[in-house]
Formats: sequence, C-alpha cells, structure tokens
Amino acid sequence: MKIAAFVSAGDDVVDFFEDGALCLFEKIADRWDKIQEVPLRLKEEMGLGQVKTALSTCLNQVKDCDVFLLRDLRGSIKAMLEDHGFRVWKSVGNLNEQLDSVALREQEFVVVEEDPIPAPQPVGDIRDACYRINLVELLESGTPHVSRDVLMPFFELVSFHRLEIICQHTPKWFAMEFASLALRVESTTPGPSGTDQLVVVVPACGARSCPPGRRGGRSGCHCG
Repeated sequence: MKIAAFVSAGDDVVDFFEDGALCLFEKIADRWDKIQEVPLRLKEEMGLGQVKTALSTCLNQVKDCDVFLLRDLRGSIKAMLEDHGFRVWKSVGNLNEQLDSVALREQEFVVVEEDPIPAPQPVGDIRDACYRINLVELLESGTPHVSRDVLMPFFELVSFHRLEIICQHTPKWFAMEFASLALRVESTTPGPSGTDQLVVVVPACGARSCPPGRRGGRSGCHCG
C-alpha cells in the first residue's frame, strides 16, 4: 500500500503552508519507506488559483496512490485532494503510527465498500422527487467516501426533480459530468451554518432527470 502526505524534514505531517515536501510512503516488509519526495512550496499570500496550480502540478507526479494523510481536514486543500481522486484521512500522532492506522482503516474500507453508500434522501412527498443530502456532516463523520462516490450513483440511477446539497464548495467534477447527465446547478446560496453552501441541482430540461442507467439505450433526455 502507498500513502501520500505533506511532511517536514523531520518527518512530521505539517500544514501545506509550512516548510515540507509531498512524500509518498510504501510499506515494504514491516516498515514504511519513503519512495518519492516532490518539492512543493506554498505561501499564505498566494491566491487560490496559484495554490491549485502548484498543488496539481505536484500531485500529478504522484503515481499509483489514492490515499492521503492530511493534518487538517478543513479548508480548500482537502477539496483539491479529493478532486484529484484521493481519499483523505486526518493525521494524528507519530507518522509511522499514523501510516499503520490509515492502512488499517483502508483495509476496513475495502471490506465494507460493498455496503450501501450514503445517498440523498427524499424531502416531503416522495412523488415530488425532491431530495436532500448534507455532505458536510457526512464527510466530517469520517467516511472515506468523497462527493463523487456519494452523488454519481444517485445521478446515474435516480430520476429526480430537485436535489439540495449542503456542502463546503460546489464539487469541481460537476462541470465535467453534468453535460452528459443532462443536469445543471440552479442556484448556490449560503447554507444553514453560514460557512457552507446550499447547492440546488435540477434537470437541464424536463420535469425530472433522465439518468443514464434508466434510459434504455436512448442517447438523449426525453423526460419532458
């Protein structure tokens, strides 16, 4: 197993704006070896776009790894890592102990990943086809699932009229997937806590979405 983390010269997991490097660890025999080190220098005064570009360039050099050990699960860095396909785990304690702990949790995740993935739930009369999901609470509960894991099965199989998503930010992958799914973001407003967002997703046309898994081979949306 390979696990990535941003660590200091003393092999402590640190914040991305501290001195450190993105390192890739692999367990060989009974110990964790650092098999790759990618320099990365982020500064507090950098804009979000600059941070994203620098981080993406660094992450693209890390191969065959989809697990990241992060010191702080708050903020935009976690979202950027998830957009790159990483499952993110919170860092606590000694590095080697953390790597062992994450490896164990990953094994447990593999065992239970066939269990039902949390899904949006109906709001009001189910015939209205309105749904809601709180991704903030879900992701803070410690689930290793990212937003794509949770929402794509719903988008691909469930015909709905309106989906309300409480989240920290609008998932970047929406822009890549919504054209083929015939969906659009209707609105984005402040969420219940004031620090999150309420994103409303609706069909691009028609009264209900026409998910790919229920189109029966048709190429377009004909829900009307």
